[in-house]
Amino acid sequence: MDEKIIFENDPEAAQFETVQGWVSRDGVFCGNDEKHARWLGCTHKKCSTCGSVYNKNSYCAPCRGKKDNEFYQEREKIEWDEEYPVYSETQNLYFPTVRELMEYIEKNVLNISDLKLLECEPTKNPQINMNALFQDVLPEYVDDATEIVPDEIQYQINELNDLLSVMKPLSYQPTGRAIKI
Repeated sequence: MDEKIIFENDPEAAQFETVQGWVSRDGVFCGNDEKHARWLGCTHKKCSTCGSVYNKNSYCAPCRGKKDNEFYQEREKIEWDEEYPVYSETQNLYFPTVRELMEYIEKNVLNISDLKLLECEPTKNPQINMNALFQDVLPEYVDDATEIVPDEIQYQINELNDLLSVMKPLSYQPTGRAIKI
């Protein structure tokens, strides 16, 4: 059976119809989805909990702060032994020593509880991967850099990796445990 041929100017190709539906303030047609059209067309929302007005692509600041505080208070609390720095969630800063932490608090007139301090753990120092290092310069026919990189360079890279594995961490990252001081 042959398929019927219909050209673009043929009356069967398309029909003009009147369609009704919700259109957002900026002209986006949403069909029967009134909620979506209203959300697209609005700029701000009112918090259902406290009534604060906030940008629709954001969060209610008072309620968000309250939830953040509750979440922080529920975390496991440990003593800071100063082996590693602490991280302040609110200030987005690391403090390597109690002295530096206290100086910051005094300088900025803060309470220590306002900082939401978290324990830190060392990050693992990176290792140099020879294939990743030479990937942009290896010939297409070589899959493994060790096939063509001279032994002396391979030896030096291995020595550097050994040194990186035993040296002091270069950086730290916060854990989920809160610090009590």
